[in-house]
Amino acid sequence: MRYRIVEELGSSDRRRYRAVDSHAGFNGEQRAILDLPNTSATRQHLRVLKRLRNLGLPRVIETFRRSDRTWVVMEWIDGPTLASYLDRMKANSVPRISVTEAFRLIRHLAHSLHSIHRRRQIAHGDIKPENLIVARDPSRLVLIDFGSAWLAEKTDRRELGDGFHAAYAAPELQTADCFVDWRSDLFSVGVILYELITLVLPYQFGGKAGRPEYAGRMSDKLIPPSRLHPDAKSVPKCVWQGIDRVAAKSLAFHPDARYLTPQAWLDDLDAVDLEIRRPTTLTAANARFTRFIGWIADGCRSPSSHR
Repeated sequence: MRYRIVEELGSSDRRRYRAVDSHAGFNGEQRAILDLPNTSATRQHLRVLKRLRNLGLPRVIETFRRSDRTWVVMEWIDGPTLASYLDRMKANSVPRISVTEAFRLIRHLAHSLHSIHRRRQIAHGDIKPENLIVARDPSRLVLIDFGSAWLAEKTDRRELGDGFHAAYAAPELQTADCFVDWRSDLFSVGVILYELITLVLPYQFGGKAGRPEYAGRMSDKLIPPSRLHPDAKSVPKCVWQGIDRVAAKSLAFHPDARYLTPQAWLDDLDAVDLEIRRPTTLTAANARFTRFIGWIADGCRSPSSHR
């Protein structure tokens, strides 16, 4: 048998396993195997995922059917889940990630999602820290477990409670008979960005704040991340303004109040990234040195330049 199951990692209708591929490498290589229902939607979105080549998404190696199930063999991404990493940061057992590094990880994740949002019309629908691996070389968040993904153009409605974590799910995912598209993933990524920076959930979010009976009085209760970080002064004000803006727009309760297009979302993330990469303001010593160099340059100009 080519694949030897060594650990079960999931349950319910979307089981996930860690396995060893005896045909790969000298002593075999680890693989992730998803056990999915054999439906037309599963087959359609897997055909799409097979064609993608993206560092933020695991590579599909092969698929095969067994009765009414589809088994998907994917590359194994080594590293802890973001959920476990967040727990360790909250317990002070690992250093707190910097604001700029947290934003960089989320920006990379957003660019990875863009390849399925804009080009292939797939929404993941279950983005949460348990479904993200903190990978190395290069450091990035890799989205795993596509068992909840579906083609937005084929399935734009979901049954209430279908495969999501209430603390990270967009309000429209928690309401039956609702339209669902890439903006639901945007909300989930916004929650994760907020939690990575502040180590708390937005709105003290437990899944209820965005429901219709609460949204009216909770929609303006979002505290900007800059006000919750213990060392906010270590980040330039212009960067905080961008991060607060992205968080507020991503975490709007109504989908229409979020970004209008996937590209608009990426453009705003990229604008904040430019502020992060911008050279820092000159220190007083550097400023004096710069004035000194300017004075020398003025003194070296030709006589005609002083007329």
